[in-house]
Amino acid sequence: MVVVGEGDYQGVDLLLELGRQPVDVLVLPVDEDTIPGAISHVFSEHPGITVVGLGKEGRPASLYQLQLQVTEVADVSPTGLVEAIRSAVLEA
Repeated sequence: MVVVGEGDYQGVDLLLELGRQPVDVLVLPVDEDTIPGAISHVFSEHPGITVVGLGKEGRPASLYQLQLQVTEVADVSPTGLVEAIRSAVLEA
């Protein structure tokens, strides 16, 4: 394992830094506001990356990865497709 950089990057600066060289794992501090913002932007630009979010003030760390999920839909009728879509959306 090689540390390729460290710093206090946020927002666009974080994405620019990640674009400078290949990165497999990103470790960063997270709080409730970080998850939808910074991490979703990282995944949109680098879908294969693993993000380790270190919780603040003794909170546990979390590991974030995008993973392809395939679910077979046996009933391809309009009703069956609607049911499969609703089920998938409710699980997400």
